[in-house]
Amino acid sequence: VKGQLPFFTGSVRWVPKLGIGYTTFTETIVQTDLATNVTTSENSISGIYAVAGFQMIPCSWLVIDIDYSRTVSGSGSNTSALAATDPTVVKYDAASLARIRAGAIFRLSKHFDLGAQFIQRSIGFTASGTASTESQTQILGMLGLEW
Repeated sequence: VKGQLPFFTGSVRWVPKLGIGYTTFTETIVQTDLATNVTTSENSISGIYAVAGFQMIPCSWLVIDIDYSRTVSGSGSNTSALAATDPTVVKYDAASLARIRAGAIFRLSKHFDLGAQFIQRSIGFTASGTASTESQTQILGMLGLEW
């Protein structure tokens, strides 16, 4: 659920946004050693998250969007297994997921848009007093067609 309340400063339109939701994130890691043993590890985090950000529209052909989200109550686990063995499951004492996203969309014509987006996600978890954090960065491109 997200709320937005647009306002103007001069000719620039601002759209602040605040929201809350539920997320599930799963990350699977597969490793093979020199003896060709395959180990699979899966981190899973879920929980309620909050999001805050804004959209800025300085002119009719440009939209800039930035937001940040983070779990406010998260839980998770890690499941790992060597091929052909029973998996080991570790429940996290604490787990969190955070994301920052920034992007822009350029209107090339009435029917075509071109955009790019930067996303960085990080997961954090604590198990048996040991804390760990992993992050992932993506840069995405977009070509839009509207009719």
